[in-house]
Amino acid sequence: MKVLSNTYLFQMYNNATKIGNIFKNYKHTDKVSEEILKDSMDIIKKYNFPTKNKIISEMVDGNIICAFNSQTLNLPISIPSFLTLKQNDKVEGGMGLTSMNNIMAVVNLTRFASINFTTNIMRLDLRKFFALLQSGLFLRGCMESWSAITKNFNLKKIGCDIYQKIFSKVLDKKYAINLNPEIADAISYFAAKFFQINLMEQNDSEIIKNTAYSCCRNETARSKINTYESYEETDTYTNLSTFVDFLNKAFPSLKSMTIRQFCEDYMRLYGQSTIFALEFFPAFATMLGNVLVGCNINNEYVIDSLIGKKADNFYIELSAIVTK
Repeated sequence: MKVLSNTYLFQMYNNATKIGNIFKNYKHTDKVSEEILKDSMDIIKKYNFPTKNKIISEMVDGNIICAFNSQTLNLPISIPSFLTLKQNDKVEGGMGLTSMNNIMAVVNLTRFASINFTTNIMRLDLRKFFALLQSGLFLRGCMESWSAITKNFNLKKIGCDIYQKIFSKVLDKKYAINLNPEIADAISYFAAKFFQINLMEQNDSEIIKNTAYSCCRNETARSKINTYESYEETDTYTNLSTFVDFLNKAFPSLKSMTIRQFCEDYMRLYGQSTIFALEFFPAFATMLGNVLVGCNINNEYVIDSLIGKKADNFYIELSAIVTK
């Protein structure tokens, strides 16, 4: 599974803010103690979400920890958790050469909680707390079970449909693409392909195309959609920027759209916390998980009204994999 830092959106953000230095400078002394977390964890243990037991066991095993530092961990809300090596583990070449046993998810509470280290009292909405812990589970779980995730056809099919709806909605609000059923179907088709090829790292194939076509709702003939594929290039699905370039060329009504404008419209609609869901599968999963938990970290009412029960279906499929 690719890491967040390899995505186009992260690299652009890092170029402007040098946010990558926060990961490099993370210290294990920023870990929040069990004593501070105890009261919140006692309540979370009563929740009925399917990820709850796995979250608790991963915290006991040290695979998920919470961190807080108002000086050094000022990450944006779009990065609620990140992966790092466990304390005292030294691996030449970085995480790519180590095993999952040496990797833990750090859940960053800094932007969401207030902690009095004298009284050991933490103030944090419990549903937000659970959603943040769940982001850590999804991040680490996706890396650990990536092969099983990419081979799960139901998960991929549901994810495609959700992604294309979320993507297309942004364009419809700006360019009214739904007024032309053929264009609406074509954009749904290519967005579903982008989800499979970029986020799920699949190779383009007839199966990918058939799955993408199943997301089209206006019964546009496959032959008509295929005509737009002539604008595809070898790098079309490399990242969000090259994909937007493709849309500019394939659809005259979108020729003025820029990557910056699209991202701003996207965040305005769904919330700033969701931006990396466009290119990073664990962030996409976290976005949908937040909707199910009802934590108000993103504009969940907009997402929920758009995709409905499909969020539940995706959540159940993914939870079954990462909680094994």
